[in-house]
Amino acid sequence: MKRDLLKLLDLSREEIQEILDVADQMVTEVLFARANTPEQMQSLSYEELCGYIHSCGFYRMKAQHILETAGILVERFNGEVPSDREDLEALPGVGRKTANVVLSNAFHIPAIAVDTHVFRVSNRIGLAEASTVEKTEKQQAECLEPKQIPTYRFTQE
Repeated sequence: MKRDLLKLLDLSREEIQEILDVADQMVTEVLFARANTPEQMQSLSYEELCGYIHSCGFYRMKAQHILETAGILVERFNGEVPSDREDLEALPGVGRKTANVVLSNAFHIPAIAVDTHVFRVSNRIGLAEASTVEKTEKQQAECLEPKQIPTYRFTQE
């Protein structure tokens, strides 16, 4: 589950929504049926992985990131997704927003994922007065009690 979430998060928010739709869910179902651990993902060739995810935008770069991440997870983290923001952000293609989503969803650690849209809207409607995404995240966190900061649970049907 945690590994699947990390692999999915290398895809854009729009692509994740598409994948979660019944018709597009086939992409992840087929890929994860073939390789659902970092060790198994490492066994895929770049070309084979591209074949699984070619319907996603920027699939070549995503395939590269997924393979690199699988290797790092095996070598440095015993095949497990780290629960530390710094370790997550060191993975290829993982920035602060993705790290926060993984922390919140996979580990139930309160974290606020601020992307460009959240940054713009928060500043536009007065929820934040910040010049960066990180400052917006910090300002939002300061306005909330720790128990109000979201943790999400993806459920598998």
